[in-house]
Amino acid sequence: MRHHDWLVATLCLALTSCSPQQAAAPPLRAVPQPAVVLPVVAPPVAVTLAADQGPPTINGIYTEKGACPGEGCYLKGKIKAREAVSLYQEKRSDSPVLATIEPNEWVEILGTEDRLVPLAGKDRATGEVVYLLGYEGEGCSTLWKKGELSSWCDDDGDLSNDSVVWSTPAERTDTSLGFWVNVKRANGQAGWLGEDSNGSFACSGYQDRDPDCPPLP
Repeated sequence: MRHHDWLVATLCLALTSCSPQQAAAPPLRAVPQPAVVLPVVAPPVAVTLAADQGPPTINGIYTEKGACPGEGCYLKGKIKAREAVSLYQEKRSDSPVLATIEPNEWVEILGTEDRLVPLAGKDRATGEVVYLLGYEGEGCSTLWKKGELSSWCDDDGDLSNDSVVWSTPAERTDTSLGFWVNVKRANGQAGWLGEDSNGSFACSGYQDRDPDCPPLP
């Protein structure tokens, strides 16, 4: 019985040593999958042409920088005060007053702004909507029509009988409305002149210039 067990063990050992060993299978590697890129859909953009909505405004106010209303207006270089004038900190009629410009004091012009609410109207002949902007002088004003500017003149000053049916002008409640001139004093102090200073400065036009006004270009 022991001989039989020994023979079986020997035979098993021989078979084990002669049989080719099975190589261990390499570990499975994850195959990288291509990244799925989802299409990016841009949100719809509503484009509104300024010509369709009237002149560009901020809070309903149209601003013309560099404006010089009235015939013969010239606001460049330096102007001289004829009387005492308030210098405002901001272009608002309720702004704090920085200083008082004394008579015969020279100030340098830094820029101008005409701030207004466009007046809408409808052409009697075509039905097209137009907008009345700043005053040019001699009864003429700037007209906005489909994104283009032109001059429009009122011969008698009566808007009720014009070729355009105008809307009722809105009440002026914004204290920044009006014509403003940004100036700098000799001491470097800068501020704004309001409409209350109209006619208070010499050298502000092409005509009737004082002898000491700077020469025109």
